[in-house]
Amino acid sequence: MLLSFERRILFVRPAKVAGTSVEMFLQSAIWPRYHVSHEQPRVCFRDGFVTARMTPPSPPSRSQHLMSRWWAIRYRGVGGGRRIDLSKLSNHSPPERVRSIVGERLWSNLFKVSIIRNFYDVEVSRYFWRNRLGIPSSKSEIQEDFESFVVSTGPANTNARVVDDLEQFDFIIDFDNLEGDLQWVVSHCGLEISVDGTVPREKSGLRPEWATDYRAMYSRRAREAVQAKYSDQLTKTGQVF
Repeated sequence: MLLSFERRILFVRPAKVAGTSVEMFLQSAIWPRYHVSHEQPRVCFRDGFVTARMTPPSPPSRSQHLMSRWWAIRYRGVGGGRRIDLSKLSNHSPPERVRSIVGERLWSNLFKVSIIRNFYDVEVSRYFWRNRLGIPSSKSEIQEDFESFVVSTGPANTNARVVDDLEQFDFIIDFDNLEGDLQWVVSHCGLEISVDGTVPREKSGLRPEWATDYRAMYSRRAREAVQAKYSDQLTKTGQVF
């Protein structure tokens, strides 16, 4: 999650949708003087913050709590003087939690952005990330293991909640039009920066080449499991296999 008071932008980051890459790009665009890394703790700036990208997140320090109070005072015209408790926000906090922590006044004054991806593709990405330290060796074994994964696991909650709350956002980046949509976002925020070819590709390269097209991973049973998990979200977004 990223929030800049000066640019008045809030980015809510679901999992396995290139959210880390988008967040890192926005961080470098908004605060270009500061180093950006994938494995970084919570970062506090004079006019905003980025939640931790470390696993597990580092505990908040006293200075971070004090700084969050200073932000609320400094930006009371935007946030109504509300203190933001950073310890209650994580990298994948769902939109309703973010809204409750930052408060209605700040929430309503921010340009709220998130990103969605086809849920069939999300499940494939979740599988390879969870098994990144070791997957079966053959294609058939991977497909069989993936089917078991899809059937036995619950939905990607933050992703589903973003879709459930689409109306709360001002702009939704489509994973399949990532650079074009992200260019629109940075331009809207007054940032004169080109997105073309500059977005980091974090957590990529885990799939074998034959699984680049997510459809190659699916059996009929796995497909039906995704349809059942995300029935409402697939209907709302119009996503198809």
